[in-house]
Amino acid sequence: MTTPSVLEPQAIPQPLRLHWGFVLVLSALTLGLFGGVWLVVQAHWMRKIRGGWFAEGFAIGYAALTLIALSSRLSPSSAAAWVQSDYWGEIGFAFWIAAVYTLRHELMAEPIGLFLGRFVPVLFGPVYFQYHLQEYGGTSRSGKPLGL
Repeated sequence: MTTPSVLEPQAIPQPLRLHWGFVLVLSALTLGLFGGVWLVVQAHWMRKIRGGWFAEGFAIGYAALTLIALSSRLSPSSAAAWVQSDYWGEIGFAFWIAAVYTLRHELMAEPIGLFLGRFVPVLFGPVYFQYHLQEYGGTSRSGKPLGL
């Protein structure tokens, strides 16, 4: 049985081909909820390759906390008492940091091996990762394979 960390290059699934601009616009239109969902999608793709579940777990936690925080802000009168807490944003931010840096570490490790900045992922997260994954597995202008 082959472990995910020793997959052959041709066995590595391609990342989803959504332009990073769409991720940015949809994240802005949905008040960050799409960004959280897309972070879960990216972490799930990474889990299929490397087998680690930490990035996906933190991303799911962030998406859930974002949904709770948005529901308490958009309809405070109809929200349950436990949803009306002001701390969901701070807890969600901690999950964001954990998810982004765990996924960054996974994307920089083999077999992907992307070079990613240290502080930019905190600001742009899934948009930044999608920007770097957009050409992963494709070819450069000189015809040299990228990523694989």
